[in-house]
Amino acid sequence: MQQEAPPAPGESGRVDLRTRDVIFEFKRSIGDGLNPHADYVTQLDDYLVSAVAGGQPQRFGILTDGKYWVLRWPGMGAVSWLATHKPPTQKAISRIRISRQ
Repeated sequence: MQQEAPPAPGESGRVDLRTRDVIFEFKRSIGDGLNPHADYVTQLDDYLVSAVAGGQPQRFGILTDGKYWVLRWPGMGAVSWLATHKPPTQKAISRIRISRQ
């Protein structure tokens, strides 16, 4: 495990925590409820891209404030949310199917 390490040798920025293949980025609050702040998601995505380009074995990134957890991987698209405490509505399921096509 490494703390406050660059995403890859020679890269700028500091990853909060890195295990063998996962980057963790911790924030006091990742956004407004289930909507993560776009800059935080971009920061994590940039770390993942830099790590992979630098030969690091990063497969996933996790953005969290301890209450909400966002799983990302290199090349993943836009963030979409479903609340985990209640089943999705048919409308939400339809939106997910449309966004994946």
